[in-house]
Amino acid sequence: MKKVATVLLAFSFIVAPVSVFAAAPTGGTGGGTMSGGSANVDEKIHNPINTDTFSAFVGQLISTIITVLFPFLVLAFIYVGFLFVQAQGNTTKLEEARSALTWTVVGAFIMMAAWGFSKVLEATVRGFE
Repeated sequence: MKKVATVLLAFSFIVAPVSVFAAAPTGGTGGGTMSGGSANVDEKIHNPINTDTFSAFVGQLISTIITVLFPFLVLAFIYVGFLFVQAQGNTTKLEEARSALTWTVVGAFIMMAAWGFSKVLEATVRGFE
């Protein structure tokens, strides 16, 4: 079981999708220009997070994490199914499969609880605005 957990953890760090979002600067060629000794100060800093409040940021972060981890959760359930099939009535292997199923369900519950907690937190903070 430790080997499988190690392989899944290594797989998540190596193959997990990483996205980098970059936006072209708006209004002109980008950088401020020096003309007559003064800098162009009309340009604004772009907010790369695309949220204005901390609660929206936490909600977006949790949603992104859930989106990345959900395929691994599905793979874990498929793996547990293979463990049950591979056990073929062997009691020790069935116990291992039941244990893997229990921890997969616990992981799914933790993921959904984190998502629900972020939604409750976001709704509570918005109530104070």
